[in-house]
Amino acid sequence: MKSSISGGLITVVPVGFYVLSLIRHDSYGQGTGLLAGEAVLNDTVLMVVMKAITRRARPSEFLQNGAV
Repeated sequence: MKSSISGGLITVVPVGFYVLSLIRHDSYGQGTGLLAGEAVLNDTVLMVVMKAITRRARPSEFLQNGAV
């Protein structure tokens, strides 16, 4: 649950910046919002690919005593 909240917050920042720049008619801010959104998207794609390649066990997959 926590990762979905933080992922949502990370996405809201560039979108909010872009929308605010649209309202203010600020083309520089719009470009900055798009670049920030692209960086978030690139990071997400890289994270998903790396998790699929490594298949490392997540901490939530372990029991309290450390067994898998």
